[in-house]
Amino acid sequence: MNSAFMEVNLLPKETVQERYSFGLRAVGVGLLSIAILTFCITAWLQHSSDVRERQLLSQAQSDVAAVQQKLNAVHSAEGGQSPAPATEPAAQQTLVQPLVQAVSKVLPSGASLTTVQWSGTALTLSGSCKSVDALADYEDALARVPNVSQVLVQNVSSGANGDFTFSINATMTGSGAA
Repeated sequence: MNSAFMEVNLLPKETVQERYSFGLRAVGVGLLSIAILTFCITAWLQHSSDVRERQLLSQAQSDVAAVQQKLNAVHSAEGGQSPAPATEPAAQQTLVQPLVQAVSKVLPSGASLTTVQWSGTALTLSGSCKSVDALADYEDALARVPNVSQVLVQNVSSGANGDFTFSINATMTGSGAA
């Protein structure tokens, strides 16, 4: 085979590695850039979160200090005397009697209380009434009693004689709370 043409390659000889090395470097640099960018964003978000936590903590500390100042002012206004401990029977009698009178005073006609439970600021009243409307009126009246808030009927059931038994939870506030 005698060929009149000669095969000549005028381009420089490249290996496969040399041919694709630029593309591989570009991919490596791109991945490294993405990793660095992700790290920077994560660090910035963590820093922002830490700053927000410090601000919330500072605000909470300020609120606690303000409440403490108010308590000190109330304590000073009362002549620096601490109330008697709630575990003493005389102190309990002094605090419970007005409470029972206040919640009994607003009872609608035909309604009665069977239990009055008081623990800390939690007040639970159980009793019976003639109608659901009377119970709703009692709930509204309790909400207007001084030092009683967050009045909520928990349970209502109808009895055999047409009466309704109920359980009401409330929160004691102010000087009524022990």
